[in-house]
Amino acid sequence: MSSTVISLLLSTACLFAFIYLSLSSRRFRGFMMRNFASTKFLLHPTLPGPPMLPYLGAFFSMLDMVETGELHIDFHERLTRYSESDKLLVQNNLFGKLTVVTGDVELTKVILAKGVRSNQLQSFGKDLIKYGLFAMPTDDIWKAHRKGIQPGFGPTHLRHTFKVTNVISGKLVQGIHSTLAAAATDGKPLILNMHDLFSCLTLDVLAQVAFSSDFGALSHMLDHGRYAPEFSYLGEIFPIITKRWAVPEILWKAFGIAESDAAVLRKHVHGYVQKLLADRIERNEVGKSLMESRDLDVMDRLLSKDAAGTNRFSESEIVDELVAFMLAGHDTTANTMSWFLLEHSRNPELAEDLEDEIDVLFAALCVEDKLTLSETAFETLLSHSPRLDMFFNEVQRFHPVVQGVEREINEDSLVLGGHTIRPTPGTLFIASIRGLHFNEKYWKEPTKFEPSRWTEAPVPGSFLPFADGPHNCIGKKMAVIEAMTVLAILIRHFRFKLVPGQHLRGKTAVTTGPRDGLLFEIETR
Repeated sequence: MSSTVISLLLSTACLFAFIYLSLSSRRFRGFMMRNFASTKFLLHPTLPGPPMLPYLGAFFSMLDMVETGELHIDFHERLTRYSESDKLLVQNNLFGKLTVVTGDVELTKVILAKGVRSNQLQSFGKDLIKYGLFAMPTDDIWKAHRKGIQPGFGPTHLRHTFKVTNVISGKLVQGIHSTLAAAATDGKPLILNMHDLFSCLTLDVLAQVAFSSDFGALSHMLDHGRYAPEFSYLGEIFPIITKRWAVPEILWKAFGIAESDAAVLRKHVHGYVQKLLADRIERNEVGKSLMESRDLDVMDRLLSKDAAGTNRFSESEIVDELVAFMLAGHDTTANTMSWFLLEHSRNPELAEDLEDEIDVLFAALCVEDKLTLSETAFETLLSHSPRLDMFFNEVQRFHPVVQGVEREINEDSLVLGGHTIRPTPGTLFIASIRGLHFNEKYWKEPTKFEPSRWTEAPVPGSFLPFADGPHNCIGKKMAVIEAMTVLAILIRHFRFKLVPGQHLRGKTAVTTGPRDGLLFEIETR
């Protein structure tokens, strides 16, 4: 055998060994970063940033972040540790592509004003949520979707959200009371995973408000203690997309995140949505989900036709959009409510003041069965519940469920924080929402949970729980109404004691929520 062939075989073996160790061994990745990473491999000559590997950049660090689920913590630590000024501006590199990250209000304004959303998230979810509103880049298809769906979140729909949430929350209260009675009979405390219950409740609210359908997710969880089969797959989509973000597509199969690996998810989740669509069309209910044409729900609007009788959106666009709404529409709200209960349980003095306010609200505005609120409580809940409002805002600041907003800037050069940046294809700019929410320039003692800070308005642009600009969360008002309604009703009826020994740092998979849910011991008030 020639020396050339032997060298080729040895080189190939070394390459495969390197890939295997890179994928399987955190110890190997740590060794590589400690011994070979250097700031001389940063792509931009003046922007600060952490040490990088040649070409790979932060690849090994990103793998570690994805495995631990602590992207939100690691990225924020990089932002605060390596920034050389109060601008909170750093660079991050991955396979020769530059990413610029900031937690500064003024720099964020520049990024949002000059930037457009890239196709990055769409490419990672191309087989799952390609045409989801929150995944699409700023193009004509996104504009058509946004314009077509936006009226589905008008004033009538917000009232409808309150009404539906009120009813479904009543079912949850009844379910918990029944479970409490059964636990008392057995002489055991009642411990429930409230995040799972919130996830199912938000799915049911979304189903009725946006799809005019009944998922029955909460009933299944209360009866069986687990997700209905069609929804158990839903929670696996965001973790796959997050892993794809950190791993080049050529390695997706090695990580079990290739399109073929996600085929089962697509079959179950997209198949379920396709059945919903077929049922709506068969029953000829397009435009009849609410009383008047102006009140069409999201599914109605996606199924609508133009003046010439042509479908406005293709079937794949509609299915992907509805799947994306199921994901984003329930996941973010369920996470926020879970973080709310966490802070409510570990801040007893604040919780007592909040409970007093909610008790007064119920005394004046509850329905006859005293389980839920009357329809007249809609404005009062949102406009005349200052303690609830401040507590909720502080939860959103302290526990942002979306960590950042990414943009591409199509300019030859721009100046950020005194640094001249010449974007090339693939250069991304990220406004760190966590960086903004914990920036000491805008918040006194930002690491302290303090609802009273909301007696004063924050610095404009320093609080972005729903992002900002044309790509802001289309359902933000609906999410606030839903969350505040559920939380007010639950706190009126129950006390929630956090079960000790849980991992509370959260896990990021597109959104940030409790790693394994949140367990609470529940008692009747």
